[in-house]
Amino acid sequence: MEDQIKLLPRAVPKNDLEDDREDIREPATYHRQDYDLAVARVDPMQHAGVRDSLLQPFSPANATLGTLQCLPIEIIFEICAYCDIASIFALRHVNRRFSQIVSQLQSYRVLVLHALDTLCILLRSGLARHFTLQELVQVLYTEHCPNCGSFGGFVFLPTLTRCCFRCVGAPRPVVREFRVIDHARLSELLPEVSRSISVPVMKTLPGVYTTNALRQEQSIRLSSMAAVLKVVEPRHLFTVTCMENMYVARCMAMAAMPFVDKATGAVEHGVFCNGCRSDLEPAGERQRHRVRGAAATIYSREEFLTHLKECEYA
Repeated sequence: MEDQIKLLPRAVPKNDLEDDREDIREPATYHRQDYDLAVARVDPMQHAGVRDSLLQPFSPANATLGTLQCLPIEIIFEICAYCDIASIFALRHVNRRFSQIVSQLQSYRVLVLHALDTLCILLRSGLARHFTLQELVQVLYTEHCPNCGSFGGFVFLPTLTRCCFRCVGAPRPVVREFRVIDHARLSELLPEVSRSISVPVMKTLPGVYTTNALRQEQSIRLSSMAAVLKVVEPRHLFTVTCMENMYVARCMAMAAMPFVDKATGAVEHGVFCNGCRSDLEPAGERQRHRVRGAAATIYSREEFLTHLKECEYA
């Protein structure tokens, strides 16, 4: 009897499998740069000479930590974890020893590497004193928008919440958690109320916002409406000019922020489906409406591979 040979499938190395997935994703997806340009941002060219200096600690020096010198380094790291972002950057300028301590913080290093834009905007807008490094790192490790569940490539700055552009930056009204209110207007109409509440207030950065490239020369002071409503009765806001329908203000309160997989270290900015976009023209009215919604959906790398099985045009 002849020996029968059973052919087994060849095991594909993990690296080769990931390369195959990238070969599939690259031509079928695209990243919307207009969304990144529609929100608060800083010039990336400024980061070239800054990032290295923020990550590299100064050479050893004779400086000490003062009264904190007697504490174990692990306790000092824990203390820094509870400091707000503005205090952390101020701590780096005390002396070289403190600069070394801050540069060794894992949360600080991952934020400088992957979210330097957000750090700069928080510092310039005055929000850095309201949030800690740990809170911002938690947002960096969060993948999805809490409102719609889709991939969130942005952060809503007044509350430091992960979000997607469709839920915050779109011209249509949004949920209360992502609405903003003009704090200066609130102080003008309700001075007693505004003085009695303590909510984070951001000073917006002048620049070009929204996908229509609207230039905003004046800075305004914005607060989260949800945060204000927690301490102010809703009836008091009837006379206040709410900016919930002014999506320009919401774009000024957003910043692009990648998602970092804590387990693997992979960095994702979110992708859109080329197939859904290419099917907009030939579709009928009802089909076009469905496809337009699909074309506005943003995916992570793995989520797009799942979508690929359902999208014949991709």
